[in-house]
Amino acid sequence: MTNSRRILKEVFGYSDFRPLQKDIISHIINGEDALVLMPTGGGKSMCFQIPALVMDGMCIVVSPLISLMKDQVGSLKACGVKAEFIHGSLDFSEQQNILNGALNGKIKLLYMSPERFIQSDIHDLIYNGNINLLAIDEAHCISVWGHDFRPEYASIGKIKKHKPDLPIIALTATADEITRDDILEKLYIKDKENIFLASFDRPNIHFSVEPGQQKFKRIKAFIEERPDSSGIIYCLSRKETERLANKLQGSGIDAQAFHAGMSFATKEKIQDDFISDRCQIICATIAFGMGIDKPNVRWVIHHNLPKNIENYFQEVGRAGRDGLDAEALLLYSYSDMLLWKKINQESTQKELLDAKLNRVFDYAEASICRRKILLNYFNESSESDCGNCDVCENPPHIFDGTLISQKALSALKRSRESVGGNVLIQVLRGSYNAEVMERGLHEIPTFGLGKEHSFYQWQHYLLQMIQLGLIEPKYKDRNNLKVCELGNQVLFKNKKVNLVTYEEKERKEVVKKQKRKPEKKTLFDLLRARRLQLANKEGIPAYMVFGDASLKDMETAMPITMDDLAHISGVGTVKLEKYGKDFIEVIQAYYKELKGKGDSFKHSCALFQEGKSLEEIAQIRNIKEVTVISHLAAGIQKGMKLQVQDLVSEVEKQIIADAFVRLDKPKAMKPVFEDLNMEYSYTKIRLALAFVLDEV
Repeated sequence: MTNSRRILKEVFGYSDFRPLQKDIISHIINGEDALVLMPTGGGKSMCFQIPALVMDGMCIVVSPLISLMKDQVGSLKACGVKAEFIHGSLDFSEQQNILNGALNGKIKLLYMSPERFIQSDIHDLIYNGNINLLAIDEAHCISVWGHDFRPEYASIGKIKKHKPDLPIIALTATADEITRDDILEKLYIKDKENIFLASFDRPNIHFSVEPGQQKFKRIKAFIEERPDSSGIIYCLSRKETERLANKLQGSGIDAQAFHAGMSFATKEKIQDDFISDRCQIICATIAFGMGIDKPNVRWVIHHNLPKNIENYFQEVGRAGRDGLDAEALLLYSYSDMLLWKKINQESTQKELLDAKLNRVFDYAEASICRRKILLNYFNESSESDCGNCDVCENPPHIFDGTLISQKALSALKRSRESVGGNVLIQVLRGSYNAEVMERGLHEIPTFGLGKEHSFYQWQHYLLQMIQLGLIEPKYKDRNNLKVCELGNQVLFKNKKVNLVTYEEKERKEVVKKQKRKPEKKTLFDLLRARRLQLANKEGIPAYMVFGDASLKDMETAMPITMDDLAHISGVGTVKLEKYGKDFIEVIQAYYKELKGKGDSFKHSCALFQEGKSLEEIAQIRNIKEVTVISHLAAGIQKGMKLQVQDLVSEVEKQIIADAFVRLDKPKAMKPVFEDLNMEYSYTKIRLALAFVLDEV
């Protein structure tokens, strides 16, 4: 593994492999096949890129989207790797030049679509060229059970019959057990030892689900609470993407629609704008993002219920690929469920699709840790709650909902089970609208019996009654509701029912308050500005220079020499030589200014000793919390006796210090963060290390 580790550092700039990467790479270099399941952002690409660079010859990578190929090839080239992609939009001579380069050993990784792979000239390349590996990305597309089945993918495995010694690595972020078995069969991968199943957990993503009421108001507030952050909003239809994007634009929010009905040129421009941070927010149908390797997407919103958990998990995985904090918000309503049911009616796999739909609806309705549900779906168990989802943060309040349920059941029975949810609510609330009056529903004894509850409360309770099996929609009868056997027991035998309390989430109003004086730019801001300047000069996305995670490490470690910068995560040999001086220049200038204001940290430490919180100090001093942490760390190093035990305990300090020494005192905090399985925040690490580092 010596060569693999050297390439990991010199080419990609990382000191350590992520979980399972080392085993997979060794397995492939030994000539074995592999099916790899890792979450989005888990480091799948390096599992074939590093073997391709270690071994003699070239790796062919089959990938479903031009944007995905373009993105990965661009990132590889930025690291000094000889990579190309071949696709239909290139003219004949361009394609031939690439193929000739491949035959002559001038390319290490060649990307192409499955449609291009099955053409005869590629097969000639495989038989006559020095091909060391076939990598199949988004491998769930191979399986008829997968959520993005592509017929062309299914024929790729036939190459194994003619080239049995050619190792194949298939990679996907989402595949349940039946899909995995189908992939193995289609690719003629026989041994179960060839399956590498990483943890599907993405601990940096916060999961939350809310009823889809007043969606635009909620989305607008969500975005305004997170200014300058990049996000994706997934919608069910093309029309909805355009409607939502237009409304956001009308509210002064930078957003663009994206869907399959647009021209290729339009889609390419919008995608490039998003990747290059010229556009912050995309309202898209589910196809968007599959080919995006943009690491600094901070949040994903689902405007509607997804059709299955595989789709949902892959889409939320597009947030926080850099390992920094990210959010996933799902807004859903029962009408989404009904629409998907209607769509599923037309499929030959209706039973399977409905079963998968029910699982994602169960997730939306859950009153237990959401991460547990997601991991369990992919056959991964978790003993403890995650503490990073809405359910863990706000456990639901249960109450005896028997009487409420009986009112709804009685009204439904007296309406002869000929009404849908909205009309039933109008009857319960005593609404004298046209439909209620025309059908004489205002005359039944239960009319107005539930007027003490709002429309949204009743909607909330009816959803639970459906979920509990008290009532069900009759899909073949205009989705009118029917009382089930369990509902009859509640209504006639007084069977007890527990419901979850309706709680309208309190949200801080984002008032257009007078902004405080903009605080002085942090080192991270200055590094981002220099990165954007360099990226614009080269015409590449900013993250291809360095990702946000690398810039955060630079902000924390403040390397002021090229040797120091070489220790930063994500800084490889080529990028160090190409960009190092630019970033060192920014850091040195910042460091010099800091030294000129050497007593600044004392002010923050004094406020802390007065009992002020990190947030309060940041507000008083008009600085960011990360700067406050730096000031406290500086104070500790200067010998100040700060009581930080509430921020990092003695036990935690010892664990972090031991890891720091064990790793040979790395310059950056990230190796310590990863060595400790990301269980200790950077705040804890920074403060703990302040006690063991010598005064600078």
